[in-house]
Amino acid sequence: WNSLLEEWGLYSGYAFDAMWAIAFALNSSIAELAKNNKTLEQFNYKDNYISSVIKQTLADVDFYGVTVSKD
Repeated sequence: WNSLLEEWGLYSGYAFDAMWAIAFALNSSIAELAKNNKTLEQFNYKDNYISSVIKQTLADVDFYGVTVSKD
């Protein structure tokens, strides 16, 4: 374990979990956006609705990860 920790770095598990959390959030946001005829492809930094949907779905993500366990 120590050799993997040295090779990958102390925070690699957090990065791994963060990427999965983002993937789950984006996937979950598709259905919510569709309710208002929006898609992820329409995202831009000026669209507050899409941003808020992504933020909310990210806040709702709950999964067993490398560094975080589901409560």
